[in-house]
Amino acid sequence: MLEAETDETRLGTETDETRVGTDANETRVGTEADETRVDKKANKTRVRREADETRVSTEADETRVDKKANKTRVGREADEIRVETEADKKKAGNRG
Repeated sequence: MLEAETDETRLGTETDETRVGTDANETRVGTEADETRVDKKANKTRVRREADETRVSTEADETRVDKKANKTRVGREADEIRVETEADKKKAGNRG
């Protein structure tokens, strides 16, 4: 009787422990893996947002550079017109 009781106890304990341990470990591993995936996705999203923000900044900088270049061109054209006007005045003064 004692042998039968100890055998049954061992078998019962081993199968229960195995089932509980395996289920618990699988659940933990699955949850951790899912959390890691979520973190990776969140990090990728953050990286994309930062990259998009950088692109926007670059585009804004390029626009500013273009505006400055356009202003410089306009300024040069105005200077050229002024120079031509002064030359015309001098010619007109010499004629008169």
